[in-house]
Parts: sequence; structure tokens; C-alpha cells
Amino acid sequence: MKAIIYSIFTIVLLAFLPSCGTDTANTNVSADTDSKPTLSDPNLNKAKLPKALTAKLNAMKQNPKDHNRNAQTINEIAQHYVEHKQTKKAIDILKTGAIFHDKGNMHNKNLVLLAETLKGDEAFKQDYINYIQSLQIGTPTMEGLSTYASDVPSTEPKIAKKIENIQNNLTVSSTGRLDLDKVNEFVNIVELFVIANPSNEKSPAYLKLAAEVVNSVKVYPRAIQFYDWILTRFPNSQQAAQALFMKGFTLDDGMKNKQAAKPVYEEFLKKYPKNDFADDTQFLLKNISKTDEEIIKQFDDKK
Repeated sequence: MKAIIYSIFTIVLLAFLPSCGTDTANTNVSADTDSKPTLSDPNLNKAKLPKALTAKLNAMKQNPKDHNRNAQTINEIAQHYVEHKQTKKAIDILKTGAIFHDKGNMHNKNLVLLAETLKGDEAFKQDYINYIQSLQIGTPTMEGLSTYASDVPSTEPKIAKKIENIQNNLTVSSTGRLDLDKVNEFVNIVELFVIANPSNEKSPAYLKLAAEVVNSVKVYPRAIQFYDWILTRFPNSQQAAQALFMKGFTLDDGMKNKQAAKPVYEEFLKKYPKNDFADDTQFLLKNISKTDEEIIKQFDDKK
């Protein structure tokens, strides 16, 4: 029953994903290994940090709204990772800082550090180019941007065109199955674009598509992050209501965390009582403690 309701909300995704299957090529998208870090992600604790930085990381988790201090902590931890050639960890925590602590007084320096970190590792060359192109649109006055821009080849397609091309080629043509390398490529380019363009009208739409893509490959923690990103940064966007519903549904049906889903459903009904999906939300909330089999039996008994 709930799977049927979910299909309503993925209609945009299904329009360009002919199959729900996935190509199991090498990929970073994995339900177990690479959900994008959040401030409470235990994966960040697995990195070897000095005790002083570990203490600051823990303080950051306990005080998520202290943006100035947390942006500073992000900068210090990222620099530590860069110095120890842990580029991926540095990039991940800088992305986290850009998403959650863009109001911190170190934010612009962290944007620059992200550019330097991407530039400094050949493995992230395309991400670097994508990021610089995104900054040229959303943050054109950033320190040193003109120098970074000279690294972008004159033949490089526009960032919007690249996003569109990746979106339209998320499946393997011979099988119709999701290409997980393309999924990762799409998620990465969307993240970098939105980080650089927090006020762009395209940003919430891109985040919504990214959430749908990772939800389709069952990387639910990453999907939750994208929904939260929409709700935090774009609360008045057209995508906000659906993001709130899908956050609840993902917690409920995907992650089987009904306790966490319940207040999200309640918040949805409070904020959007006349939304087209309010009735569906009321149904899910009313039956949140029941199994699909019990819900089906409930309908059968009414026949």
C-alpha cells in the first residue's frame, strides 16, 4: 500500500529512469558506506583526528547552531585532512560545513578551501571544474575566483547543460538499469552547484531530483540529507512540502524508523493541511503502527 503511495511522488524520476534496477559497477553510492556525512554521522569519528579536534567535533554536534564556531572547526578539521592527504574526508566535511554553517564567519574561507582541496587532487579534477563553474554563477565575487576560472577549459560545457546531460543518462542504455557511477556523478554535481548557488531558483529543484535518485537506490540517509537541505535553505520553495512528506515517508517505509517518521507526518499536516497529499499523510499517520499486510486486510474487511 505504501509503495503505491510512494510511486506517486517519484513520477518525475520514473520519467527518465525506465527501470528501478541498478548497475553494480564501481560506485560510492552505498547504503552502508557512503551516505554523505552529517553533523551526527559516526563515520566522521572513524577518521584519525587529534584529541583537540575530536573534542571540537563533538562540541559542534552538541551545538549545531553555533555557526561561527562550527565553521571554524570545519576549517581546522578539513585542513588537518588535507595535510594528511585524506582528500575525500576534507571535501566531505567542507561540504557539510557549506550546507549547515554557511552563516558562519569562516564560510567564505571554507568555500575557498574547498576549491583548493578539489584542485589539489587530480582525482577530483572534474568536480573542481564543476565547482568553479557553479561559483561563477552564484558567488562571482569570491576571493581568487578569477584565477580558478582560468583552469576551466574554454570548451567545457555550461554547468546547467552538464547537469541536464547527466540527469538524462542515469541508466545503462543496454539494460535500462541505473548506472551507479552516473548516480554519484549527478549527486556530486548537484551538491557543488547548490553549495555555490544557495539562492538560485534551480537549486531546490536539483536537490529534489538528487533526493529521488538516491532514494531509488535505497541510500536513505543521503535522501534525508537532501530533504533537510531543501527544508532548511528553501522552506518557501515549491519543493518544500513534498520534501517534508518524503522525509517522513523515507523514515517510515525506507528506514523503518516509524518513531522518527511520526512527528514529521504531524509537522506536514500542521504546515500543509490543504496540500494534495494531506489525505495520504493522514492515512499513513493513522496506520503507522500497522504492517502492510494489516492495512490490506483492513481494506479487505471493508469490502
